[in-house]
Amino acid sequence: MSRPVRSSAAGRLLACAVVLLAMGRELPAQVWGGRAEGRDTSRLRPELRVDYLGASTQAVHVGAGLSVPAGIYARFGVAAGAGPGWDDGRTFTSARVDLTGRFMIDPFRRSRWGVSIGGGVGVRHDDDHTRAVALLLADVEGPGRRGWIPFGAIGLGGGVRVTAGVRRATTAGR
Repeated sequence: MSRPVRSSAAGRLLACAVVLLAMGRELPAQVWGGRAEGRDTSRLRPELRVDYLGASTQAVHVGAGLSVPAGIYARFGVAAGAGPGWDDGRTFTSARVDLTGRFMIDPFRRSRWGVSIGGGVGVRHDDDHTRAVALLLADVEGPGRRGWIPFGAIGLGGGVRVTAGVRRATTAGR
């Protein structure tokens, strides 16, 4: 017999993701990619993502995140997600929050595809167990379309991680 789902932590993480998205609707246009005198003035880059987290406890999370430039070559980000998790035939609610830093190999968009590597820390909540994990990531961004850039990532952090999503594009660089 399976145990009841305890989603208080998962609910809080999902609420944080919803608040981040709701805040985005209220931010001024210059933050979301508006232009001032021909320059890109965007700072925050929202993203929507789906993550597969594989370990002894597996999960699929739907989430959102924000990243911000920290110089020419670095990006800092936060992402949160929640979804179903499963282990030994049990299904439960799973959630996580990650803080990451990435080093951009091609910050000036000289090629159509951009690669970055990075790491960070995360907190993952599965069923009634919460744990911290160290993250190691490799990220690939594709060519942009209609203001959004598709991306994929693979990494380690409490097991293997595979991510697919879209990020808001900037008009200058990555």
